[in-house]
Amino acid sequence: MAAIGDPDSGEESITADPDFAPINYQWFPRFEGDTVLKALDETLANIGLELPDVERFRGEIRATMAQLRRGGLEPLHGVKGPMRSEPRLQLFEVRCSYLARLSATKSREVHVRFYHLEPKRWARKGGSSVLGLHVHWKDIDSSTVDDEQDAEIAIAADRFYELKAEGKV
Repeated sequence: MAAIGDPDSGEESITADPDFAPINYQWFPRFEGDTVLKALDETLANIGLELPDVERFRGEIRATMAQLRRGGLEPLHGVKGPMRSEPRLQLFEVRCSYLARLSATKSREVHVRFYHLEPKRWARKGGSSVLGLHVHWKDIDSSTVDDEQDAEIAIAADRFYELKAEGKV
């Protein structure tokens, strides 16, 4: 785990600097009609939460994205990166977590990650944008969580290179 001052702590992210706000989370569609909300809904559907928990988690995610827009994400807790497993890009991770109640005595911690780039030409004091690439559920209970997350980071990087090849970024 990175610590404040580490290269991937998230301190470099404009999403942790209010001087760059308002910050637009610019999602490039994976297919016609795609939105970041559709990608999020697909992700949440795979977690297996009950509807009330899905709605509460969506609220937590909306609050996190509102902090992103204000440049108010906290390094490590709210934003991490650039990600070490993808050295070709300055790829950042927005971190959303939720504690779902399974019963009166049992709960489950759920994590969703949003990967984005912060192109320098899009970063301006007083108003910026980041390039949203990929959303996924991080299953922290998996024995291969690190390998699974590296695979998700690779999907985000591949998405960027696909967009670049198409001349969209």
